[in-house]
Amino acid sequence: SVLGAAGPHGPELDDGDLRLGALVTLQAAADSPIAHSATGGLLPAACLAQQPSRMVRNLATLGGESVFAAHDSEVAAALLALNAVFVVDRAEGPLESPALRFLRNPAEDVAEGLLTSLFIPGAPEGTALERVAVLPSAPALVAVVATVSFSGEQCGRARIALTGLVGAPARVPQAEARLEGSHAEHSDIERAAEQVAVRAAF
Repeated sequence: SVLGAAGPHGPELDDGDLRLGALVTLQAAADSPIAHSATGGLLPAACLAQQPSRMVRNLATLGGESVFAAHDSEVAAALLALNAVFVVDRAEGPLESPALRFLRNPAEDVAEGLLTSLFIPGAPEGTALERVAVLPSAPALVAVVATVSFSGEQCGRARIALTGLVGAPARVPQAEARLEGSHAEHSDIERAAEQVAVRAAF
C-alpha cells in the first residue's frame, strides 16, 4: 500500500501548521473546527464539494484523494492552493514533498515509501472555491480554488489552482503573478481571472 497509518490521525495544530494523517477521511476533515480555522474554511469546503455523499466521505481519505487524484478533484486543488506538504516515510528517512511536486506525479514519491501525513503551513487570510457543475451534487466541469495572504495593504502571496479539465489539477502561476504585489483591487482580480480563463480554455 502507498498509504501508511503512521503520524497524526486527526487534524491537529503543530506550531501553527495544520497536520493531518494520510488516513484522515474527507468527512473528518470537513467536520474538524481545527481544519476549518487553519485553512480559512477551504479544506472542509473542498471535501464537501468533492464528494456529496456522506457515506463515501466517511471512506475516502485525504491520502487516497491525493495519490489517486482525479482530474476534477477539488481536494487536490485545495491542497495545491494551501501549499500543502506531503510526508512520505522511506527507509533512508522521511521525504517532505510540496504539493506542487507531489500531485504532479505521486507515484514517483511513494514508489519506495508510505505516505503517512501531510501538513499545511500557516493559515491563509482569504480563501475561495468556485465551481461549475451540471448539478450541485455533480462533479465539477471546472473549479477554481484560491488563497491569499497580505503583507500590509499588498497581496504578499496568492495561490490559484484549477481543476475539472483534462490533466491533473494544477496551479495557475500567471494568475497568481497578477495579484502578488498588488492591492487586490477589482482591476487586479479581473486580470487574474483573465489568466485563469486562458488556462481553462485548453
